[in-house]
Amino acid sequence: MMRRALTSILAALVIDFALASSGYGAPQSDKEAKLTEKIREQIARVAPQPKSRVQVKLRDGRKLKGYVTETSTDDFLLSDSRTATSARIRYADVKQVKGSHGENSGLKKATQIMSFVGLGLVVVVMVAALSSPN
Repeated sequence: MMRRALTSILAALVIDFALASSGYGAPQSDKEAKLTEKIREQIARVAPQPKSRVQVKLRDGRKLKGYVTETSTDDFLLSDSRTATSARIRYADVKQVKGSHGENSGLKKATQIMSFVGLGLVVVVMVAALSSPN
């Protein structure tokens, strides 16, 4: 009886972690909208700082570096004083933003690592509980 309950709990936890990390069920457009909003917030944090250099990775694979000199609701202006160029970039075209000091949100990766560590601990406890004689 105890073994069956522990097995059921373990199976439920594995399914829960798998679905939580894959983003199962969220429509693609909803994911893109959330990512665009996240990018907009990151740019808004960097924009008021005139000496804050950023690296922008676009969805087409290009990487641009420079300073955010202007923002609007749909796009922002990235200027590079080294090459004397400016580029207007739509938030929807941005895949990732890194700040001058590597200010990139590692929260998602940290959350995934902690989830797997927690899952590993649960598995170890379950194996120990199942293998010990009652």
